[in-house]
Amino acid sequence: RATETTLKSAPETQDQTQHEHSHSHVAGAHKSDCHDSHCSGCVRQSEAERLGITSFVYRQRRPFHPSRLHTLASDVENQLGGVVRSKGVVWLASRPHAMALWQHAASRVELTRGEPWFATMDELEPELLAEVKQKSGWDDKFGDRQQEVVVIGLSMDKQAVT
Repeated sequence: RATETTLKSAPETQDQTQHEHSHSHVAGAHKSDCHDSHCSGCVRQSEAERLGITSFVYRQRRPFHPSRLHTLASDVENQLGGVVRSKGVVWLASRPHAMALWQHAASRVELTRGEPWFATMDELEPELLAEVKQKSGWDDKFGDRQQEVVVIGLSMDKQAVT
């Protein structure tokens, strides 16, 4: 249900924060129609939010099964309903020593070999290892191996995608 808010302009000698402001605010809805910088009753909504575009980062400490990932990549548009783009680092069970780089847009999927995981390197300088551990969320069992993919979609169901 809508409520109407109206503030009338005050004479010039009064507080200049008062101003004329008249439009409907539907309870619980985003108020993207108001462009008045003095209005405190509006909730700003980005262009992406208005269009239903959302994103999240998928993180997991289990490797992908190569044939299941291949099945997904072969039919990505049907398998990942609402997802329009995804990109990141993946860990394949069949390649425990090197990360893979995943890129997907529409029906196109690209999976390429990436750098070795730090966890597989024999000797690392202590300063570098400390930095990697801090930035990667190092796991005692898996090291820096993980899935980390940014997923962007249009009216996507995050639960169904993950």
